[in-house]
Amino acid sequence: MAKATGKWLESKLQAGLVDLQKRNPLRWLRLYDSTSAGLNAGNSNYLPEQDGDFILICNGGQGCLIECKESTVHGSLRSWLASAVSTNQRAAHRFWHRAGAATIFLHYSQCSHELEVWWGWDVVVARNEGI
Repeated sequence: MAKATGKWLESKLQAGLVDLQKRNPLRWLRLYDSTSAGLNAGNSNYLPEQDGDFILICNGGQGCLIECKESTVHGSLRSWLASAVSTNQRAAHRFWHRAGAATIFLHYSQCSHELEVWWGWDVVVARNEGI
C-alpha cells in the first residue's frame, strides 16, 4: 500500500497559489479535513471529509476544485487509483462537473519525482470503470 501524505505537494501548491494571487486576478481557498489539519482520528475536533484540497476561482469566475495526491511507492496515480480516490471524492468531482466547474487531481510521485495532472472527469470515468 502506498503511503499517501500529500503534505509536500499541498504546501508547494499553496505557496504557488499565494504567489500567483499577488500578480493575477484569482482567488483560492484551502479546504481542511482532519488529515490536512493534523488532527488524529481520536481527536474530538473531527473535521469532515472535503471535496478536495483547494478551490480556485479565476478566468472570469470559473471555479476549479483541486485534489492533491502523493505517493512514496507509486509512479502514477493510475497504479493506485482505486485506493487513492474514495467513493465520496469521485461523487464530489462528478457533482462539480455537473455544476459546470473544472476539477483537477494532482499526483506527485516521491519515487519518480514526477507530477501528473489529471482532469477530474477522467478520474471519475476511470473509477467508474473499476480502474
